[in-house]
Amino acid sequence: MAGYNVCFWLLAFAMTRIPMGVAYAVWSGLAIVAIAAIGWIVFRQNLTLAQTGFMALILIGAIGLNLTTVRLVD
Repeated sequence: MAGYNVCFWLLAFAMTRIPMGVAYAVWSGLAIVAIAAIGWIVFRQNLTLAQTGFMALILIGAIGLNLTTVRLVD
């Protein structure tokens, strides 16, 4: 429960600086990769080369969205 609270607090903080759609896309994309990494490390679930590649594309997309987003003025 504490983890969810921290995640939503960080999402709210991000939305004060970038648009909501971009913040949510980055947040959900990173969460997908984090859950897959936890499954691989903790539960020893296998990841294929294709799955790893697609997760890399998710990370590249999240980083690209963040880098190309116009920041909101304070």
